Amino acid sequence: RDRALLLEVFEQNPPALALYTKLGFRPMRRLIGWKREPGPVEGGTGEILTEIDPLDFGRLASREGEKDLPWALQAETLSAATVPARAYSLGGRAYALVADPLAEKITLTALLVPQAHRRQGWGSRLVRALTAAFADRPWSVSPVVPEGLIGDLFPKLGWGGWEISQLEMRLEIGCSDSA
Repeated sequence: RDRALLLEVFEQNPPALALYTKLGFRPMRRLIGWKREPGPVEGGTGEILTEIDPLDFGRLASREGEKDLPWALQAETLSAATVPARAYSLGGRAYALVADPLAEKITLTALLVPQAHRRQGWGSRLVRALTAAFADRPWSVSPVVPEGLIGDLFPKLGWGGWEISQLEMRLEIGCSDSA
């Protein structure tokens, strides 16, 4: 049985925030995103990206991904990615899911570095390789990433933050055991 309702609301929307707060929703965490304008990329151009099946990315996210993520980053959601989405691997140590690499603006949907390879620079190398491969277009990571989850990876690579953010909010609901 469901015991809580979750929602995401733009932090810059005071009327919606006030409404949800009045209804009993409480902020759980802030969700942020990043963006990058087209242009040359320092490093990353010699890296070899391998395309993988997006479903394999979803399976990997199920095994290696962080737990308790917002719905947009949960393995179940990522496993539903279909064409034109594409997934990439860098040396079998870092993985990315891209909404549509042929779009005018490219969205990096998810980034995953398995536990055994974290804190070794694989995430940075993968982001550099991806942006170098598609340097002629802007990139975006939607504001669905829990603040602090990946540290300052994107700012260190020259990406800017979105002007908007979201709050993930939760409402505890009563549960009756009677049918």
